[in-house]
Amino acid sequence: MKKKIILAIILVVIILGAGFAYAYFATDAFKTDKELFFKYVGSDILENFADEDLTKYNEKFLNTSSSYKGQAKITANMPETLEANTTNEIKVDIDGKNDRVRNRTEMTMNFDFSAGVVIPISLKVEEDTIGIQTNLLDSKYIAVKNENLKDLAEKFGIDPTTIPDKIEFSSNEFTDEEVNSLKEKYKAFFDENLTDELFTQEKVDNTKTVKLEMTADRFIDILTKLMQTLRDDEIILGKIADKDSYQKSIDAQIEELQKIETTDTDKFVMNLYIKNKTVEKYEVLLKEENETIMTVDIEKNDGKLSIKIYEYDELLGEMTLSKTKTESDLSYDISMKLYDEGETVELALSLKYGNLVALDNVTESLEFSLSSNDSTITSGINVTVTFDTTVEVEEINENNATILNDLTDEELQMLLYRIYQNLGLM
Repeated sequence: MKKKIILAIILVVIILGAGFAYAYFATDAFKTDKELFFKYVGSDILENFADEDLTKYNEKFLNTSSSYKGQAKITANMPETLEANTTNEIKVDIDGKNDRVRNRTEMTMNFDFSAGVVIPISLKVEEDTIGIQTNLLDSKYIAVKNENLKDLAEKFGIDPTTIPDKIEFSSNEFTDEEVNSLKEKYKAFFDENLTDELFTQEKVDNTKTVKLEMTADRFIDILTKLMQTLRDDEIILGKIADKDSYQKSIDAQIEELQKIETTDTDKFVMNLYIKNKTVEKYEVLLKEENETIMTVDIEKNDGKLSIKIYEYDELLGEMTLSKTKTESDLSYDISMKLYDEGETVELALSLKYGNLVALDNVTESLEFSLSSNDSTITSGINVTVTFDTTVEVEEINENNATILNDLTDEELQMLLYRIYQNLGLM
C-alpha cells in the first residue's frame, strides 16, 4: 500500500509539471474539462511566495563584490546518547569575501566547541580550483583543480572509472531551446495518455470542481510509459554524468511498478477546487475497492500553503509554508510534522532578510530545528552582507597553496606524511 501511495505522489508532482507546460491562458468559457484541468493544475501554487526585492538582492549578490561577517550555532540535546541535561554546542564565527571581478571567494570559519577548543578553517575558491586550510592539516591551502581528476584518483588508489576527468557544472543547465523542447514533448505525452473521458467537472455554489480519475492499472501504465520516456530522453541524458546508473535505476523502478497488484475498483483521483478563477485546493485520493486509503490535500489560504497527507483517516504528515513581508524585511517559514506510531518528528525552517529594500548591509538569518521525542537539534546562522566594489581576494598560487593535481607521487606521499604528523597519527 505504501508503495502505491509513493507512486501516487510522484504522479501528482509530474501532472503539476505537465500543467505548466500546457499553459492555457484564454477564457474558461469554451474549454473542455481536460483543458480546464491542465490550465488550473499548472497555475503557480507558489506564485505568492516570489519576491521582487529578493530577486534584485540575489542578482546583486551574484554580480557585485561583497564582504560578510556573522555567527552560526549548532546545538544538540539528545538524552539517549548524552548524560542527563547535557547539551552539545558548537559556535562558529564567519568572515568572508566575494571578489566578483576576479571570480574569487574566500571564507574563514572559527569553530568554538563546547570544550573550549577553537579550530579555524579557511576556504578559498578561484575559477575551477578549490582549497581548504587548517593548521590541523597543513600551513598552506590544500587545493584541487577541476581537471585531470582521473589521474588524481589513481594517485589516491581510487578507481578512476567511477569519476569524470572534469566535473562539468555548466553542462547541467538547460538552454531555452531545450526547455521549450521538453515542454512540448511532455505536453504531447500527457495529451495522448490522459484522454478526454478521464476528466469531468461540476459546480456547487461558487466553487467549480474539475476531476481527473483513472483506474490504478491505467495510472501504473501511464507512469511506466513516462519513466521509459524519461529513461531514453536525449536532452536529459545529456545532463547526466553517469547515464548507465541513471537508466538502471529507472529500470529497477519500472520493475517494482509491475509487481504492484491492483483490482478493477482501485482508483486514482485528483480534484481541483476552483473559486474566482483561482485554485483554492488540490485533492488527491487513492482508492482500493471504493475505500479511500490515501488523501493528499494542498490548500492556499491568506498567503500560506498547507499540505496534509492521510492514510485512511489517520494524519501521516503535514507541512505549512508562509511568507511575511514588511517595508524592509522579508521572511519565509516552513514547518513540517511527521506522525508514526505515537511518535512525532518536527522540522522547522525560518529564513529572514533584513534591510532588503536598501540592497546593502543586508542581514540574512537562517534557523533550523529538528526534534523527535526528547531529542532536539537546532542550528542558526546570521550574517550581514556589505557590498564593496574594492574587495579583493588573493589568488591561489604556489606560495599559499599546495595543488594536489600538480604533485608527483613522491610529493604527494610527503604531504600525506606531514598531514598524518599534524593529526597526531604518527
